[in-house]
Amino acid sequence: FSGMLSIVTGDSQVVIDSTADTATVTILDEADTVTIGFNQTIYTVQEEIGFVTWRVVASVPVDSDIVIRINEITSGRSATSGVDYGNFDNTQVTLTAGETVVEFNITIIDDNF
Repeated sequence: FSGMLSIVTGDSQVVIDSTADTATVTILDEADTVTIGFNQTIYTVQEEIGFVTWRVVASVPVDSDIVIRINEITSGRSATSGVDYGNFDNTQVTLTAGETVVEFNITIIDDNF
């Protein structure tokens, strides 16, 4: 629905800004709202496996391609990027229109310790 401003009475020097005279509200049904997140928040893997697969999932199929950036958080972690696992900072994955899941692999480096 929309609303539009108009002056009924008052100062004749007051005018309505024609670039901001209309407001529109779109109501989304709960089913229209798409949430995106990791399907699992904790992973435990053995070094010799070689990789871990992360899955990003959407609550419903997306209407158009969605590009998602994954940023690496290193603070307070015991593993080191480039030593224990492959760098994935700023990795982008695309959730394709009509889909609900996109996967990507992170290399696990076996340091033989």
